[in-house]
Amino acid sequence: EPTVNPTPKVGLFQYPGSVYDDPDVITDWYKEKIKSGGYNVKSFVTTKTNGSTLNKLAGANGDNKIEVTISQKSVSSPVEISVTY
Repeated sequence: EPTVNPTPKVGLFQYPGSVYDDPDVITDWYKEKIKSGGYNVKSFVTTKTNGSTLNKLAGANGDNKIEVTISQKSVSSPVEISVTY
């Protein structure tokens, strides 16, 4: 079992790509980061409506929680990413 730091570094969950990347690619990247960070994925919700995307991920590791929201208003809009601990 890998040793997990109980207070994750923000940089670990900072997406390295362009804000114009596909929101599904970004979401998959965060899913892997949450798992590799020692968190259990608690919920994963994907909503797509008329070209807009809203994806929400939540993970927990003991008392530590992480929530990621990935949203895009239209296919030509930048992707907004919010990460909270």
